[in-house]
Order: sequence, then C-alpha cells, then structure tokens
Amino acid sequence: MGVASKYLRGSAVGAVGKLTTLVGGYGSLWLLTHTLTKSDYGAYVTGFTVATLIALVSQIGLREVTIQHISELDVSGTDKGINRFAGAALGWTTVISLGAAAVVWGLAPLLTSVVEDPAVVEWVRLLALLIPGMALLPITSGVLRGLERVPTAILLEQITSEVLRLGGMGVVYLFVPEPWAIAVAIGLSFYLPLVGFTAGSKGWQYLNLSAISRKQFEFSTVLLLNSIGSKLMKNVDVLLLTTLASTASTGGYDVAWKVASVLRYGEQVLNNVLQPRLSKFLAEDQVEFLLAEFNFVRDLSVASTLGGLFVLIFFGRELLGLFGAYTGQYELLLVLGMGFVLNAAFGKIGQILLMGKHGRFVLLNTILNLVGNIGLNAVLIVRYDAIGAAIATTTTVFFFTNVLAMWQVDYAFGIDTTDWPVFTMTAACLGVVGGSLLGYVPSTVAAASLVPVSGYLLFRNAGTVLDHLRD
Repeated sequence: MGVASKYLRGSAVGAVGKLTTLVGGYGSLWLLTHTLTKSDYGAYVTGFTVATLIALVSQIGLREVTIQHISELDVSGTDKGINRFAGAALGWTTVISLGAAAVVWGLAPLLTSVVEDPAVVEWVRLLALLIPGMALLPITSGVLRGLERVPTAILLEQITSEVLRLGGMGVVYLFVPEPWAIAVAIGLSFYLPLVGFTAGSKGWQYLNLSAISRKQFEFSTVLLLNSIGSKLMKNVDVLLLTTLASTASTGGYDVAWKVASVLRYGEQVLNNVLQPRLSKFLAEDQVEFLLAEFNFVRDLSVASTLGGLFVLIFFGRELLGLFGAYTGQYELLLVLGMGFVLNAAFGKIGQILLMGKHGRFVLLNTILNLVGNIGLNAVLIVRYDAIGAAIATTTTVFFFTNVLAMWQVDYAFGIDTTDWPVFTMTAACLGVVGGSLLGYVPSTVAAASLVPVSGYLLFRNAGTVLDHLRD
C-alpha cells in the first residue's frame, strides 16, 4: 500500500473512529452528567483519573515499545518474533495490572485522610476493577499499530469500545442509575474488545514473560517514567482541583475539557498514521521525508483545531449546556481550546523522540514541566479556581513542554522542526481570542480572525492532498 493510500485509508477509518468517539463519548458524558449530581460526577472523574494513572503504570511503558519494536520486526518479516513479543507485552501487562488493581482496591479507604468526600473512595474502589482492561487494550492497539494495521486498531480501541460504552450507559440511565452499574458498563467497553482480540488472534498461544530483552525493558522503564509524568501533567489539574477546591469544580472542569477536546480530533486522526512511520523514517535516516510528512500533518492539525475553536466561540455555551448547568465554564472552555491550538502548532514533536529511542530526553522534559505544572496549578487554583488550572496546563503542558522538545529533537537528530509562519499566525490568532476573553475584542472579530489562517494552511497543502487522492 502506498503512502497516499495509507494516509487516506487510515484517516478515513480514523475519522469514523473519531465520529464514533464524538457520538459515543459525548453521549456517555450526557448520560453520566444527567445520572449523577455535579459533586458525584466530580468524584467519578477523580476515581477514573486514579484508575487511568494506575493502568498506565501497569503498562510499564510497553505500548510505545511494542509499536516501535513490532514496526522493526514487521520490516524484517519475522512473524514468529512478532507473535512472541506481542505475547510477552500482554503477559507482563496482565500480571502487573491484576496486582495493581488489588492494591488500589485495598488501599482506597486511606484516601479519606486527603479527600473529604466519601464518594471519591467509593468510585476509586469501583473503577479499580477496570484497571486490567484499561492497561491491556492500549497494548493490543500497539501491536496492530506496529503492523501498520491502523484501521483495525481504531476499530478495536475506539469504535467497538465507544459503542459498547454508550449502549451500557444507556441501560444504566434508563434502568439502573447506580455507581456499580456505571462501573460495569464502562468495564464491558474495555473487556469485551479484549476478548474479541484474543479470540480472533488466538493470542493465548503466545503469552509468555521471556520474549522481551533487558535492553527493551530498560527502554520501556524510561518510557514508563515519562508516561507517568506526562499523564500526571495532564491530570494534576483534576487531582489538585479535588483537593484544593471541590469535586463540583472538578466536574465542571472535566466537562469543559471534554468539550474542548473535540479540537484535537483532526490531529489525532492524522497522527494514527504518522506515528509508526516516524520510526521507519528515523531507522532509514530519511529526514527529508520525515519533515515533509511531519509538516503536512502539523498544518492540517492547526487548520482543524482553529476550525474547532471557531465553533466554540459561537456555540461553546450551548455545547456546555447540553451536559447540565455548565454554561458558566465558557471562559474556561476557550482557554483550553486555545491550549489545544497552541499544542497543534508544534506538531507531534515528542513522537520523534520516542520513535527515535530518545525517551530519556522526553523524561527530562516531562519531569521539569511536571514540577512547574504542579507549582503553577497549586498557585492559580487557589486564586482562580478551575480557570487557574486551565491557564497552568496551557502554559506548561502545551507550551513549555513543546518548546523544550523542539530543542531536544534538534540536538539529538539535527532536525529543525521550527515553522515560523505557522507559529506567527497561530500566536496572532490566539492573541485576538485572548483579547476577546478580556473584553477588548468582539467575539465575532476573534472568530473571523481564525478563518483566513485555517484556509491558508489548507491551501498550501492542497497540492499534497490532491496528489494523494490521484494516487
């Protein structure tokens, strides 16, 4: 399959996956926010965040290692090695995640010394039972992505999972509006796809704990530490809001985050195809091809996120209102939307370091910015509540992390990913939107400023897109 076909097919299936996520994810969000009170929803968000972090630890960094190593094995055509490595990744994750789930379930009552709301403890214990599924499903997706079977990975990890979750939450909302039923519905969305993958691949034949080398474990350990730090950076705002503010603030912040996350869909669809290809470009020292595809994906990502921000400016309050009394989170929504645009402008810079086996640089980056993120969140949440968390996250996660990663890529590979036209246009757009938040610029003017930039980025890549379509 040619490069054009890979992007078109992968992007088409990715678009279907994101559409499914849009319908399933926001349908489930609507059902949750209408089943639970604001405070209970905030407690659920905290419990889900804890389970997600523990599931990430249980993967011990093997998702990225699996994508990277299976991509290499796929090039050499060693099917036996692929099966054994995949079986080892799944075997180790199974053992560790089961142990982690038992520990979290047993120690959850200790949270009462940190969090006043007892509902947080209840949700942590319930969602601890989902940890093995949360940990294993991304590994199975990593196996498929390493083989460049991106459509199948999306079908498994996104489409099937979201359909099951939405259906389960619908049953809960109509018939059993209880916390345990919510946990069961979400759990089935993780475990049933895993059963399907295992049955279809006869994966039980390949489970082992010996097919991963010590060097690969060392690499995975670095990635694990980086993944933990990166996940904490993205979730420290939720955890600190729960402890420094209230579970109601946590719930409102989470709703705004999920609505703003629509802006990332175009970027994520394209990155599905780009990620495994970066490993191949770096292995074959094809810097020119790497930069061409990297910049192509970045331009389209910025164009799509600007389009999404345009929608949020005009319809953000209505979108928030769909999920309950959350229209007061409009300014918070726009700050997060601006952060997603800023992040897209740098491109998937961290993936170059990961696929190039420079996880230590990413880890250093993550540690520095995690410390800054915790400190900034602690200061701004106390003063500005949820919007302070959004400003802290945008400053550290979306700006400083990417700036440092750009320097690291240039230092490690001699690859300059700077694109001053994109940076300048993005900064100008965000400046105008920021002016509208402060009351200096009408919102209609702010929205109008996004259109020509988005159009220009699409136009300058029109030739590439047309070539892909002709191919």
